Amino acid sequence: MNLGRSIETARVVEFSFSGDPVDRVLSSVDPADEVFVVERWDPKSRRPDVSYIGFANKIEKVEKSSTRDSDLDEFDMLRKILDSKRIEAQSGTAGLSGGVFAFYSYESLTKASNEGAGPRAMLMQPMHMLVFDHKRLKAYAVIVDASQTSEQGADEIVERLKSMCFSQSTGQEKGGLEEPIWTPTVTEAEFGKFAARAIERMNHEPELDGVVLSVQCKTTTDIPPVASYRWLRRINPSTYMFLATSTGFSVWGATSLTLARLKGGKLTVETDGATRPIEKTADGSPFVWIPNVKEVDEYEVVLNALVDDLRPIVDADSLHFTAELEQRRFFDLLHLFAEAEAEVKHDVGPVDVMRALSPHGAAVGFTRKRALETIREFEPVARGPFSGSMGFFGFDGSLESSTVTRSMWNTGDASFVHAGAKVVSASDPAAEYRECILKTKALRDCARLALVDGTTQLAN
Repeated sequence: MNLGRSIETARVVEFSFSGDPVDRVLSSVDPADEVFVVERWDPKSRRPDVSYIGFANKIEKVEKSSTRDSDLDEFDMLRKILDSKRIEAQSGTAGLSGGVFAFYSYESLTKASNEGAGPRAMLMQPMHMLVFDHKRLKAYAVIVDASQTSEQGADEIVERLKSMCFSQSTGQEKGGLEEPIWTPTVTEAEFGKFAARAIERMNHEPELDGVVLSVQCKTTTDIPPVASYRWLRRINPSTYMFLATSTGFSVWGATSLTLARLKGGKLTVETDGATRPIEKTADGSPFVWIPNVKEVDEYEVVLNALVDDLRPIVDADSLHFTAELEQRRFFDLLHLFAEAEAEVKHDVGPVDVMRALSPHGAAVGFTRKRALETIREFEPVARGPFSGSMGFFGFDGSLESSTVTRSMWNTGDASFVHAGAKVVSASDPAAEYRECILKTKALRDCARLALVDGTTQLAN
């Protein structure tokens, strides 16, 4: 049954679905289209909860060398858009009035070097959307500003959006291309020297408890974003899945690390405290992880960072942890998670939340100031999108967001993949380097499948 209703100027048509409508929609997207996808998946069931797909996007990029007459920074630019179209939240309508997909690179957040791949920020405001409530098996075709479209035109758009959800899923590339060759921008020996210096600094400076050091890998092969993302959803479903494609720049990834969810003043945040590669046991029994002192230290570093970041934006009495030291598995790694809930202060909105939590402590370390200085000093290349942030900001004040970790992006000239590992005083630098490389494996596998021999299997 289709139910049409209006939220301010938005037209929303509800319908039911089965199977995986997101993959079917992506299979019918032209690779040249400029679209975004934001998906939250349940970390325990590893099934999707909610998905947003935006079409006909009005895109504003803040390039590395951009200068503007306005004093507005990238966060204020987003706030201005949201304030101009803000509506009162209604029960059951999160995101159905439309909104903005926002991506911020690490450099735009830290005001560090302007060098690095991709824009400093990108805001994508959709004219048309599909929103999927996977638990209820309900989908919503949304025309964000129906007043700008005739009734007949609106009907045609809705039918086109709905038809994408029921099309036969297909592959998008012929395959048979050469496998990409990835080159790390830092060697294990170089990473080891940086990590050793960071550890020495921790042993002498109480201001630095831990720092996340990272490894970027590059290929001159142009990785197809949509096909690669479709494979990523299959082989490494994570808490947040995201894709944004635009002319000259695309970014996608599967991150275990939630930045924040906000709805009706209730804030949910997570932090990823430690990781352990899954080991094979001699008798074939399931691997049991008992965190050691070093891993607990990693966990406490990012927990302290999270609490410190939350202090200015939440009511202190409302902050409570709903999960602590919780083990979750993503790809070939186990993670230690903490999850917290709180009520935001009365004058705090979704942009304030993202600004306060960016870059996430689990992506840089603690204290933030000293960790950022250490990263800037030691890492040989700019991080670009890695450890930046992305999210869908609804005009109703809702927010779904994550940190951009385990991410891939391309700029037309090259494609990049990037991941990091937490370094604390007890860390083994060589092991942390191998962890960085391991964290990129799912993305590199998906790139290979999209190019070489696997795209036709996407239709199965």
